[in-house]
Amino acid sequence: MRMRYRLFRVILAALCRTRNLSFQDESVLGFTVMPWDCVVKYVGNDRYPAFLDLGRIDLLIRLGGWRALVHERLQPFVFTADIQYRHRLRLFQSFDLRSRLVHTDRNFFWMEHIFQCGQLIMATAISKSGMTFCNRLVSTSNVLRLLYGENTRPPYPEKSINIVNGVERLLRSLKGD
Repeated sequence: MRMRYRLFRVILAALCRTRNLSFQDESVLGFTVMPWDCVVKYVGNDRYPAFLDLGRIDLLIRLGGWRALVHERLQPFVFTADIQYRHRLRLFQSFDLRSRLVHTDRNFFWMEHIFQCGQLIMATAISKSGMTFCNRLVSTSNVLRLLYGENTRPPYPEKSINIVNGVERLLRSLKGD
């Protein structure tokens, strides 16, 4: 329930700012760790993906994606997320979540998320997201066309994306998929 309040606040704030980010900009959201985020006195591992969702939604809306979500009835989803924890977020600690789009391929958007307290990086994440319509994957070129009205050149892939792709392929081969 508490994350729904944060989601409502993020959506409202992003809509009030309108479309003010370009493709290369990052979204910065400020949060404070509350008791319901914690297991004992540290943020639980289950809360980090929820914060990633808030960063993705803010970035999508501020890039102009509200129309695509509402009018075109696109559904965002997360295919994979890889989180590296460096330091614990403590109860009542304030932090910033920095989210940016780092790469697109044919079907997915790759985003980098950084949890930061001052200059200290608490955790980093790379997520692989996409959009569906009627349970079918929508190509990134179609999504970008909806956002910008024309074909937009995506950023170049980063080394971390190739590493996550390699780990994903390895895990799939171990499972037999």
